[in-house]
Amino acid sequence: MSSKYLVAALCWAVVVVLAVPVLGQESTETKTLTVKGIAAGGEPKHRDDAIMDALRKAIEQGVGTFIQSQTEVEDYAVIYDKIISNTRGYISEYEIVEEGIENKDDPRKVRTWVTIKAVVKLGNLKDDWQALAFLIKKKGNPKIMVVIRDKIDGKVDKNRGIDRSSVEFESFLQEKGIRPVDKATMQENKLNDIKGASLEGNLAKVAALGKEYRANIVIIGYADATHRQSSEPYPGVGMVHYYRGSMVVKVVRTDDAQIIYSKNFPADRKTDIGDQSKLAAANKALVKVGKMATPEILAGIMKAWNQDITLGSEVTVTIQGVNFASVRKIMKKLKKIRFVTEVNRDHFSNNIVKFRVKTRYDSFKLADKLIDEEICKDFQVTDVKKNAIDVDLTLTEEDE
Repeated sequence: MSSKYLVAALCWAVVVVLAVPVLGQESTETKTLTVKGIAAGGEPKHRDDAIMDALRKAIEQGVGTFIQSQTEVEDYAVIYDKIISNTRGYISEYEIVEEGIENKDDPRKVRTWVTIKAVVKLGNLKDDWQALAFLIKKKGNPKIMVVIRDKIDGKVDKNRGIDRSSVEFESFLQEKGIRPVDKATMQENKLNDIKGASLEGNLAKVAALGKEYRANIVIIGYADATHRQSSEPYPGVGMVHYYRGSMVVKVVRTDDAQIIYSKNFPADRKTDIGDQSKLAAANKALVKVGKMATPEILAGIMKAWNQDITLGSEVTVTIQGVNFASVRKIMKKLKKIRFVTEVNRDHFSNNIVKFRVKTRYDSFKLADKLIDEEICKDFQVTDVKKNAIDVDLTLTEEDE
């Protein structure tokens, strides 16, 4: 792939979440920049493209050139992944200062331009919690359920009333203005079911149970306190037992049971802690690994949300009662909807088709657009979730 096409592909793919360290520094500097974005065309969709172009330019100016001249790169996705894993710059807010359309009378030369004032913040996203409120609002105030089980020496105590690692995470969420799902309101058998599914890694069951309690994502996994040694540090003090904590987590989206973030936090000496009681030492190690891991986990969730907002999230559109001849027509109409960037047909069977739609709309706004654009004749939207829309062509308003 040539240098020109590499840069173009990355600029579009990365947009707001992209930046790289500047000379290896962990700067927290804030820069306000005024930049102009341009897109060919004069339709509303081209205005969106111009805004995205301006945001990309703001980041480039804020953190410097993020791609050096490339002469021969076989797989730009490898470079993209590397850049994303080292994110240091992002847009925290922006406003449109001026906009317009040039050469309206010439279809070949018409273009849309937008001038924005953008605030670019440098520093790792996980260290700037001011952006969290913005992300939560943009994601529709999603609800989070935390089901991280405690283990001691690799074993779960089924009679254990409180999972301290979950409590630690929930407290951290509340500090950041996020209200986790209150598991005290859950039926005991449902709570036990989701705890079991968490340990089993049964994502479908976790998603179904989380959805039942209106959770948009469920954080599952376990924290393990492992006995390291027992010794008497000083004569007459008595035996002290030392434990070390580790954690494995997955963040599951309930609409489609997809993992949006996962992380293994191996046993680290930073979590070592001792006590004359083995149980007390183990509990302290669980709390300690929870304190260490929770900021990074939430940062991972923020990053996934940020990419959903800026690059678009995936919504599954399931249409029932459609014949195969209509599938291509529907797909073309979906692609023409504003803010839809990609449409893929998942499968067709028994007159049911599933589309995976990449869009910067949330699913509710996309459902409105399906109706406004009349993607097919005589259809009803029967169900809308955070990342899924169900459509039925066999129903009419009289049937309902």
